[in-house]
Amino acid sequence: MPLAFVIFARGDNKKGHVPNWIHYTAPYILRFSSALPPRESLWSSKSGIRVRKGSRSGRFWGVVSTNRSPNPVPSIVVRSRSTWCIPSARLIIASRATPPVSVATSLAPAPISARMRLIVLLALLGIAGAVHVDLPEPFADHCILADDQNKYDPAGQFDVPWFNIDLDKPASERWTEVAATYSLEIKALIGVVKGLILPIFPDAMQFVDTLFADMNDMMPQPYRDEMINIAEAADVPLGEIVMYNIFYEIFTVCTSIIAQDPRGHLIHARNLDFGLFMGWNGTSHEWEVSSVLRRMVINVNWIKDGKVLYVSNNFAGFIGAYNGLKKNKFSITANERFMAEGGFVGMIRWALGMEPDGKWMTWLTRETLEQAESYEDAKERLMNTPMLSPVYYILGGVNAWEGSIITRSLNGTDLMTTLDPDRENGWYVLQTNYDQNQDPLYLDDRRTPGNKCMQILGQDNVGFQGVYNVLSSKTNLNKLTTYTVLMDVVEGKFETHLQSCPGSCWPF
Repeated sequence: MPLAFVIFARGDNKKGHVPNWIHYTAPYILRFSSALPPRESLWSSKSGIRVRKGSRSGRFWGVVSTNRSPNPVPSIVVRSRSTWCIPSARLIIASRATPPVSVATSLAPAPISARMRLIVLLALLGIAGAVHVDLPEPFADHCILADDQNKYDPAGQFDVPWFNIDLDKPASERWTEVAATYSLEIKALIGVVKGLILPIFPDAMQFVDTLFADMNDMMPQPYRDEMINIAEAADVPLGEIVMYNIFYEIFTVCTSIIAQDPRGHLIHARNLDFGLFMGWNGTSHEWEVSSVLRRMVINVNWIKDGKVLYVSNNFAGFIGAYNGLKKNKFSITANERFMAEGGFVGMIRWALGMEPDGKWMTWLTRETLEQAESYEDAKERLMNTPMLSPVYYILGGVNAWEGSIITRSLNGTDLMTTLDPDRENGWYVLQTNYDQNQDPLYLDDRRTPGNKCMQILGQDNVGFQGVYNVLSSKTNLNKLTTYTVLMDVVEGKFETHLQSCPGSCWPF
């Protein structure tokens, strides 16, 4: 049976220089069906990634993944003037000087580690959103408060069901009800993702099913057993559930707000936008992933010792937390931060064992909600815990002026923005996906419309209704928006409202 390799990292070999593997391009899946005597080794299974100079070759491709095999894993060799960049599956590496030949040989003493086989599967997620689609026309922002409109309906919260996740139960039993209830929706979402990946990489899902399942073995508890529980209850391959959970770490855009009324009472809210470039449906005028996700939004009571420890909302089958409330303690929302050393890089470093203590963005949110007992305690954890991806943590407390935006890099806090009585409009903070001291991308400026709308609202009108209407105004409301969550820590109120933006809306 042919062995499959994924060719991933490239660079030019100049004067013996070996390119850094992290400078990656799109992966290519190749098959090798026969063996020839080796020339110069391009890859070593012992170290995972080791690229060595080839015979007069000007460009190398690093081998970073294989499928499972009971036999010794082959080593790939470089041939003179070889062409390594072959953008198609089921092709053999071919020399431009000779007829196509296979260049696999069984030299390696042991199979490559699971960590190395997983890296390219992360890359597949990274390119899933890069599929060409016809984008909708862009449209201008508009604050509905300027027209005295009110879209807030408290009854809307009842469209989102509540489930209990009992932390006193074994992790292997916690998600059974949720996963069984939403099995069809989970399969539908994975089907959309497959539809984006498979036209480019026809063999991708066979790797997902096996290699992401391997990745689950590296997950810490209780997450490892929770994902197995979801896979079994939803009747979905484990690898696809792991992919589904990683999916959310790298593809979100959001708007979060903490606002304080004149009495010092805090309201914390956010829009979660998801699905950019993921299958534009020209008939329904929606992003396909966003459309499926709206049917999967749930609220969760997290139970400990028979009592509600905290509350959050989730997409069914997802075990992390983007936002949550711990009554009389604090509230958290997490917004993705885009930077060069982003979440994808952190995940690869984790897969290589280079960041064993790094936390996934939404898992740190969940762990902070479970373990922290105060605003200051939560703040310390969110500021200093090593991360796998940069993130903005928006944290609210119970006392006046306890509101902050924690701008995180992988190993520390780069910037802190807080509610401030001495700053103009310091009664609120608003965070999208750009640093507070930098201008947002002009194609994705949700900050300026949000700030304008907050100032139209005014501090006297801070409350669930007022902040909801800000988040229901374009472009903070857009084609990607799946829900708005409203939180009041002191009163313990937590409302999730499904959102969509029909008609003329900004695509992101």
